[in-house]
Amino acid sequence: MPRVTFLPEGLTATVPEGTTLLQAARSVRLEVRTDCEFGWCGTDPFLVHSGQENLSQPEEDEQENIRMNHFPPNVRMACVAAVHGDVVVERFN
Repeated sequence: MPRVTFLPEGLTATVPEGTTLLQAARSVRLEVRTDCEFGWCGTDPFLVHSGQENLSQPEEDEQENIRMNHFPPNVRMACVAAVHGDVVVERFN
């Protein structure tokens, strides 16, 4: 099963494939603010330090959100980024 490591806390969640970053964060009791949980509101950005290729491809709503908020290309919305392999992420403020 994939592992999601959250920096700087150093918490690691071992999750079933297809689990979102948000679900993984909640599984280790990491509090993440979310408003819509559809990838649109922009309240749950995470910077991907490694394993970008192990996340689902961003859908149109998430891509638009990333563009509108001027997030760098390695930022994903936790609520919709599904895990398919090991990743290391950090909240992006």
